[in-house]
This record gives sequence, structure tokens and C-alpha cells, in this order.
Amino acid sequence: MVLISGCSIKTGPNLTTQTAASPKQPLFRVGEITESLTGTWANSPYGKPSGFRSALIDALKQPQIASRFSTSASNLTLNIDLVSDHEDDGPRLSNLGMLSMVTLGIIPLNFFSEWNVDCSVKVVAPEGTQVADYVFQERGTYKIWAFPLTMLTLSGAGIRGDHDARVIYDKVTKSLAARIADAMDQDYERLAAKAGKKKMVNEEKPVELPKPVIL
Repeated sequence: MVLISGCSIKTGPNLTTQTAASPKQPLFRVGEITESLTGTWANSPYGKPSGFRSALIDALKQPQIASRFSTSASNLTLNIDLVSDHEDDGPRLSNLGMLSMVTLGIIPLNFFSEWNVDCSVKVVAPEGTQVADYVFQERGTYKIWAFPLTMLTLSGAGIRGDHDARVIYDKVTKSLAARIADAMDQDYERLAAKAGKKKMVNEEKPVELPKPVIL
């Protein structure tokens, strides 16, 4: 997106997985969701970052995703652990601001930042036995091109920084939620068998045709 002030901003990832609501009865429930923060942002002087945990919880509550879950104690439990790695943007943004002043704001400047998120999903049966284990990776990206006068365009990008961060968190976690749902759908019958449950597909009752009239 190109702003009126002359700043091009692009956030990632692109959402490529489209997930529909499941037609099957819920086999899973969400258990514990934890997150560990790594990289220099974990010790940022600007305060502890929020991480992706809350955004993932919101993503799993989307109706098309949440259709796979219920709170039944007999369901399989998904315990999710996130490891999020990111380098603190503060020092690099300060250097970019200084470069903008040195170049009098007439030379276009660019900035790139990324968040690498590892997502581990363990599926546990009601008796406590682990029946499946999945690992997903996702990367959030933030790309800026600031055009002259860069002092003004970088200031504009800074004003909308919190909004852009929320967009990145939203994209990363929606992608992870869709991939988790896809894995659950593909292994539904196998996991249902491990949970000791019979076929749980919501089947429509067959249409009863009228009996033929015998003349």
C-alpha cells in the first residue's frame, strides 16, 4: 500500500489457505496455549512485547475454525506452544532516522523486519496419552520504502506502526489457525479412532420417497 505521504508499506504473510467450517461433529478442544519469546525483542528496553499468543486465541475463535472445537471432556485436547523470534526494531529504526537526516531526506530509504514463529501442537487423548504431534512455521514480514522527503514519510509510518503490528500478528495467527484446522481435518478419522470414538460425521437423513401406488 502506498500512502499519500509517499511511503510504501507491505505486511506478510499473504493469506493463501482458505478454511471452511467443518461439517463434522467437533472432535477437539483447545487446551493450554503457551509462548516463549526469543531474540533481542524479548529484552527490549521499551517493555515486554505482547507476542502472538492472544492473537492466536482470537484466530482459533473464528467461526470457520471454531466449528472443530467444543468443551466436551471426551474430546481430544490440543496443547499449543509458540516460540516467537524477532530482533528489536528500535536500534535499526533510530539508525534509519539518522540516515534520513544525513541525506536531507532526498534519497529513498528502505526497512525490513521479520518475526519467525514456530508452532508445536500436541494432541492428547482424555486419558492423557499423546496421539499426534504437529509442527508449523510461519513468518511475519514488514517492508517499508520511504520516499522523499523521508523525514516526513518515516514519521507517517511510525504513527501507524501499532496498527501495522496488529495486522502482522493477525495474518500470522490466522495462517497458523488455518493450517492447524487443515491438519485436524486430514487426520480426523485416524484421530477419532485413537480417541475410541465412532464415525462422527454429521450426516443428513436420507430423503424418503413416496411409496408407489399400486392400481
